[in-house]
Amino acid sequence: MIKVRKKPGLVMAFKFGSENPLEDYFIDLGKLRKNKESYEVFSKETRKGRGQKAEIGDFIKIDKQEDIYPVKAWDFEKNHKIISANIYLEASKIRKAFRADDLDGEIISYLFDKGLLKLLGDPDRYYMARVSSGIVYGRKDDYLLIYSEDMKGPCKYDFNFVDKEVFEKTYEILY
Repeated sequence: MIKVRKKPGLVMAFKFGSENPLEDYFIDLGKLRKNKESYEVFSKETRKGRGQKAEIGDFIKIDKQEDIYPVKAWDFEKNHKIISANIYLEASKIRKAFRADDLDGEIISYLFDKGLLKLLGDPDRYYMARVSSGIVYGRKDDYLLIYSEDMKGPCKYDFNFVDKEVFEKTYEILY
């Protein structure tokens, strides 16, 4: 396990359901699909044509390459401060992360024991996980990032995979 935090800086984002023109823009690009009561987000971590689920009120972060990532409202609001329309200052909270070569410890054991994390072996689909947004897959060189601990519900950890290239651009390893 390593400890990491986001590199400080400004991020572009918008809230689902706020009639923001960026929502329509990403729908037109095919990176976002609006369903009856939720959204499907097609980020870099999307595999097999299935996007991550996001709810009305959740946020979408946009990187410099116009790749988008869903963030639960409670997490986004806790770690970001609005600067101007669609621009936020991101706080640098310390988080735990894992790579394929250091999958050990209490958190990983819990995820395996509960059936929330499985290793598939294929380098392009190395991990499979059940997260709040549905079934997601990670490559062998992706990072497994723990967003929060002691959650209520089926899993006490909020976690997901972060593409290695995205991770290296946006996170710093502390120790």
